Amino acid sequence: VHLQSDFVKPVQFGDEMTFRLWVSRIGSSSVNFDYRVLVRGEIYAAATLTHVAMDAASHQPVRIPAKYQEKLAACRAED
Repeated sequence: VHLQSDFVKPVQFGDEMTFRLWVSRIGSSSVNFDYRVLVRGEIYAAATLTHVAMDAASHQPVRIPAKYQEKLAACRAED
């Protein structure tokens, strides 16, 4: 439902990139994933993407099932 991204520096051909992804927030019906693109340990790009659990028929938000909240919590970064 929402994407925020910042491109800090351009990546050059031949640069070795490292991608990091973690869960930054878990709500009752939504979850935020944070991304970082690093080159030589320096941030070149950052993004936060919000996903919402929805009912397929009504397209209304629904609560994230507990079993998925637990799995997402295991991927959450330390504050």
